Amino acid sequence: MTMKKIATILTLFMLTFLIPTAVFASNGTLGAGEWDYLGSDSVYANGDYNYTDTFYSGGGNLKVCVSNFDSNSGNDSVRINLYNYNPNHHFLVAAHDEQIGSDGVACKTFTDLSFWVDGSNNKAEFKFVIEGTYSSWNPEWVTVKVWD
Repeated sequence: MTMKKIATILTLFMLTFLIPTAVFASNGTLGAGEWDYLGSDSVYANGDYNYTDTFYSGGGNLKVCVSNFDSNSGNDSVRINLYNYNPNHHFLVAAHDEQIGSDGVACKTFTDLSFWVDGSNNKAEFKFVIEGTYSSWNPEWVTVKVWD
């Protein structure tokens, strides 16, 4: 075997191991089909429209999970309100009632949100309001976690 063939084989062999390693080592924003964790906020869910912090989304889908429900509160479902929030206006995008699971968590994925992308940052600005789904709702502090 010539030295050129040996060098080519060794190069291909090394590339086989280096390319996947470089992909797994990346820690930036994930691509389409992967969830990027945007952060969390605590909010008092009492029906008085207490907004979460602003979460910046690239559009597409947005997943939210609400947790830390008090198991003794009697609350078994929650309304998750998604707002597009800009300095001069806010707009209710969607509201969904979700059951609180036995683990004390309620999750919802909002889809097709690219319409709301705007501004110089090319992001959509979203906030959430968490409230009860019935008049006997017992107000409580909850944690809202968001993925884009």
